[in-house]
Amino acid sequence: MEKQRNIPELRFPEFEGEWEKKKLGEVAEKITDGTHFSPKSFDHGEFLYITSKNVKDGYMELSNAQYISYEDHTNIYKRCDVKKGDILLTKDGTIGQSCINELEIEFSLLSSVAFIRTLSNYSNYFIYQLIVSDIGQREIESQIAGQALRRITLQKINNFEFHFPSLPEQSKIATFLTAVDEKLQALKKKKSLLKVYKKGVMQKLFSQELRFKPARQSGGSEDGKDFGDWEEKKLGEILKFGNGKDYKHLGEGSIPVFGTGGLMTKVDAFLYEGETVCIGRKGTIDKPMYYNGKIWTVDTLFYTHSFRDAVPKFIFYLFSRINWKLHNEAGGVPSLSKSTIEQIALSLPPVPEQTLIANFLTSIDEKINHTQSEITKTEVWKKGLLQKMFV
Repeated sequence: MEKQRNIPELRFPEFEGEWEKKKLGEVAEKITDGTHFSPKSFDHGEFLYITSKNVKDGYMELSNAQYISYEDHTNIYKRCDVKKGDILLTKDGTIGQSCINELEIEFSLLSSVAFIRTLSNYSNYFIYQLIVSDIGQREIESQIAGQALRRITLQKINNFEFHFPSLPEQSKIATFLTAVDEKLQALKKKKSLLKVYKKGVMQKLFSQELRFKPARQSGGSEDGKDFGDWEEKKLGEILKFGNGKDYKHLGEGSIPVFGTGGLMTKVDAFLYEGETVCIGRKGTIDKPMYYNGKIWTVDTLFYTHSFRDAVPKFIFYLFSRINWKLHNEAGGVPSLSKSTIEQIALSLPPVPEQTLIANFLTSIDEKINHTQSEITKTEVWKKGLLQKMFV
């Protein structure tokens, strides 16, 4: 379809005609924010007190929510009588985050959050999708650009200008995009549940509450006996730590260079080839990383090698359970030393059981990574839709 002025690039075929430009204040029954009134206390309250930290794109984060008393809530709610279906928008702090209020209960707002209640012939879900789109975020940014204190005033929100189709078209667009959001939320919930499952099963595996048994097959145990006891060993007894080096004298290539923050660049030489588990020497010291192949690390990142009766991937999972900050030897930037961490004592099962544990946890990680890949693809797809479905 030939693109025309004020007509979206991507459109449901039953609709036609140009979209009409309106200010947000013209399509809203009410736009206001919370109050600067300070609650007397957040102890033993029964009413939610929502601030900008609780409003995320697409949902309310209530795990860190505070609660206030009936008296304080009554004083605040006189100004901000938020209803189910209203659009919440952060105007201070992390500006421009938005969601639809799906709560049935009353709650109070701090002034860092505004809410928008649309007129009956406009869709709140359509306006929400507009706000979180690039079009909406550019409009928000244009209103706060150049201000010493980054915030959106209610006047600015009222003056936001967007293009609107008829209510039936708004509703169809909103319904379609809401279905995409529901798919995203389902994927994010799946990822979250997998991570919780992994955490729980790791606790059981490393506490030996859950044990694998030898396989009854060629090369495995045929007598039905369990694996042997776990043995306590020092890290220095089962592997060696290698020092990273400067890479700036090297040429460009295909070998990854890692620091404590992750991949830095690629070069034409390597320090080590094979399976390794890296841990920060200085800076970020509590984020172990597994790698298999040719690798170069900078001097702030140890790599491991020369494993003895230890499966590298198992060691990676074991490293993720160590509280490395307990072994910090610096008052400023966190630092680890070889001599100290080589003395860390850990319990290890026999090598065959290490392999089974590592393979099992790797399979969970693969499911988590696959789900994250689906999340990323869906987010990119939605971003493209938002660019084409709005004017």
